[in-house]
Amino acid sequence: GNYILVFAEKRPTDDKSMLPRIVSMENIYSIGTVAAVVRENGGETGRGNILLKGLKKVAVKGVLFNPVFDMSFARVEVVEENNFLDAKDEQLLRSAVIDTRELFNAIGSLNAFPPAVVKEFKNINDPTRLAEFVASNFLRNTGELQKVLEENSPLKKLNMVHKALEDALAFMQVKNDIKRKTMARLDKGQKDMILREQMK
Repeated sequence: GNYILVFAEKRPTDDKSMLPRIVSMENIYSIGTVAAVVRENGGETGRGNILLKGLKKVAVKGVLFNPVFDMSFARVEVVEENNFLDAKDEQLLRSAVIDTRELFNAIGSLNAFPPAVVKEFKNINDPTRLAEFVASNFLRNTGELQKVLEENSPLKKLNMVHKALEDALAFMQVKNDIKRKTMARLDKGQKDMILREQMK
């Protein structure tokens, strides 16, 4: 299979350039992920989307740029996560997983996700991977995403993403409510035209 190392880059908040930089210990976060490429969707331009599945959390221990290959190589170590929970925390974790799934499904019922995302979500059984998957789809701030990745407790991870799910659900409900009210005010001809446009 195809595996890659994924690390977030540290950039000043005012730096909007997408120019590549040579990877160094100073400009990446020290915790990243070994990921499998699940699906690639490339266009004619060679640009497209890929769906990654995080497999293991790793800590970068060193980076070396090789000018011959024009790429960086990293030395990493697997970071073991804290999966030991007492009975009370185990019950809280089960409850957090149920809440996370219910919120995700509620957002999904509002047609908010591509089918590949829904399928991947349904196949995740590990609470740690569940929290990280939600974070990668709902948190837009790199610093917040990094905090979820670096957290070792699955229960704390799920609690960290819970607010993002609640906010996303509230946003989608308001958006759908506005759409419904707008459609109610339109005459039949206008509704048909909008529906035809949406189906394209």
